[in-house]
Amino acid sequence: LEFRRVLFRSTLDSLKTLEAVANEMHNAVAFDAQMMLSHRDPAIRRQAAKTLAAIGVNDPQTAIERAKLFAESLQDRDPEAVAAYLKALAQLGPHAKAYIPNFLDALKNPDPRVRRAGTAVFHFLKDSDDKLIPAAISALDDPDLGPDEKTGLSSVGMSAMIYLYTHKLAAKGAAPGLTRIVKGKKGSDGFQFRALATLAAVAPEERLPLEMAREWLKKKDNEDYLIKAMGVLAELGPRAMEAVPDLIAVAKMKPFKDPLGEQRVKLAVVETFGRIGPSAKEALPTLRELTFSSDPTVRQRVPHAIKLVEGKD
Repeated sequence: LEFRRVLFRSTLDSLKTLEAVANEMHNAVAFDAQMMLSHRDPAIRRQAAKTLAAIGVNDPQTAIERAKLFAESLQDRDPEAVAAYLKALAQLGPHAKAYIPNFLDALKNPDPRVRRAGTAVFHFLKDSDDKLIPAAISALDDPDLGPDEKTGLSSVGMSAMIYLYTHKLAAKGAAPGLTRIVKGKKGSDGFQFRALATLAAVAPEERLPLEMAREWLKKKDNEDYLIKAMGVLAELGPRAMEAVPDLIAVAKMKPFKDPLGEQRVKLAVVETFGRIGPSAKEALPTLRELTFSSDPTVRQRVPHAIKLVEGKD
């Protein structure tokens, strides 16, 4: 009983301390950080913007005022500071909606660091699709491949593709740009895969995702290609019916030596058959064979996939 009392008092004291810290951060610290936005050292200006974004806002009026402050700071001559202001502004969500034109201008900036920061609008302001979808489509042709060109993860184009993917058929106009990325072999394999998966999502009637995925399924000694191929086919759903024989061949191939790799491939096969649905009825015997897999995780997933292929779920 005494232990509970001590624990209660300790918890209560901790919460009170956190409350005091929060009040201090939102008042004194936030005010000091705002003053630092006009410091002569760009490194301090950049950090001030990041600090204010991390602190956040605790009322609408503060958010409105801070959004205005960040927008006014975009005149900074330091590209990295401008990038920090854009990211901080985007994190204000709906309170930054009035400044969408600033983000669209940033996407045309000659400095890739600023353009990358401009894509933050895609992640934090998703209720302005009439303006953002066209901007994201244009961003597909951006030459930037990110600070790490081997992956393209932080690039302008990658951010645009992630945004467009979530809008599916509403972003059908992205098909030509995505096709150019794949056919032009722009960026890394991962970058091209993202383009192909996005193309499958926004324009599933296009033949390119199906054809490329089927080519990748021939790389039976390459786990990554197999997984990527099935990711694209799963996105296509019933439109991937032509690839069912290829998937059956993958399901029946010699197991990978790495048990985790083998599990990933088999789970992807099962998932893809389920996503294709009744159009994959040819695969039912193969799926039933997988109910005897030595991998319990695979066995667990098979019954649901069978129901989907049989049209019972």
